[in-house]
Amino acid sequence: MNANKPFKKKIKPFNFMLIGQEKNDVIPCLPYDRSNSGIQYKPFVDYKTYIASDKFPLPSDAYWHTLEDVLTQYVRHNDNKFDYDSEGIAHRKHIIVN
Repeated sequence: MNANKPFKKKIKPFNFMLIGQEKNDVIPCLPYDRSNSGIQYKPFVDYKTYIASDKFPLPSDAYWHTLEDVLTQYVRHNDNKFDYDSEGIAHRKHIIVN
């Protein structure tokens, strides 16, 4: 990511970075930018393997979660503190301590 960049633009220790959530076995990682608009189209590096986004088979936006993805995961997450009846309604579990 630092190749062919002047020192001022290079990522140095303690610089801030943007790191996405894992999707398609890739964790996108790129330099911090105040403007988050269009972030899914910017080049990035995989946090685990250090492979640049231009080496991946899918376009860069395929490795970022949309707000719809996040909200769907939140709604479908079964919480261990609740039991669900046949209609999908959650009821708080009661704990009995011996």
